[in-house]
Amino acid sequence: MSKAQSVGGLIVLTAAMLFARLGSAQELVQGQKPLPSVDDVAAMLKQPLASVFAKFGAPVDVFVTGAKSKDPGVIADYGKFGFEIHDKKVTNCNFWAEWPGVVFGAKIGDGPDDMVKAMGKPAEDIKNADGTEMMTWHASDKKFNISVTFTKKHISDGVIIEPE
Repeated sequence: MSKAQSVGGLIVLTAAMLFARLGSAQELVQGQKPLPSVDDVAAMLKQPLASVFAKFGAPVDVFVTGAKSKDPGVIADYGKFGFEIHDKKVTNCNFWAEWPGVVFGAKIGDGPDDMVKAMGKPAEDIKNADGTEMMTWHASDKKFNISVTFTKKHISDGVIIEPE
């Protein structure tokens, strides 16, 4: 077993133990509790994993990302949003296609032209060979970047908040 697999397994095991201990966060996405605000989710950026659990409870699911890389991490999935965790700190906040509102000006479900109208010209626009796209804006007033991903049909399907 490689070091990355061992670390990845340890991360998943730790998250699973916390998940079992804290109970399910299913109520966050089933209407028993209101969804958190975009600001509450984004405030977790660079915060320790313990702060995520204290604020949002246990995730609905946990899975490894980059298991074969030198820096494997975990995604703590809360249904409509989630967090990427590396070295016990939040490195990305993710808002997925199911997120019902606007994320710092980005409305999931809009196309690239509508996104540019709403947010201005992106600092970066990556068009992938598979037909997908990602646009990134620098939100220097908030000290993070906002990346919007688009499907092959040019519909935004997620927003990623990451440090500058």
